[in-house]
Amino acid sequence: MKRIIAGLLLVLALLSLAGCSGDKGDTDRVRLEIQDAGDFEKADVRSAMNAAMQTFRRTAEGCALLRLRFDAGYSDAWLTANDLEPDGTMLVLLANYLDENGHEQTNQPWVILRNGEKWSAEALF
Repeated sequence: MKRIIAGLLLVLALLSLAGCSGDKGDTDRVRLEIQDAGDFEKADVRSAMNAAMQTFRRTAEGCALLRLRFDAGYSDAWLTANDLEPDGTMLVLLANYLDENGHEQTNQPWVILRNGEKWSAEALF
């Protein structure tokens, strides 16, 4: 049941980027912020951010990623509020990006899943 809820939340994230078109997603100006890594190693959070940026570049055409932020307290609270267990297999990043019309979308929660040692953001966009 928790995986179904996570899947539905990922679809919502996908819909938030539905208006992006044109060139591939731009991550040249992205600012990465780790405010509190909590139980995660900073390198692990950075790996999750890299997965999100890679997917954004490949799929968010005409959009520009401006900021990715991680705060363990926010991530755990968001997961718990959405009936998901903050068990280290997923985390929530907050993203700011420009859509194809140049409008900034702020603090969009993106759920990143871990399969073994690898983070995956494939279903986000």
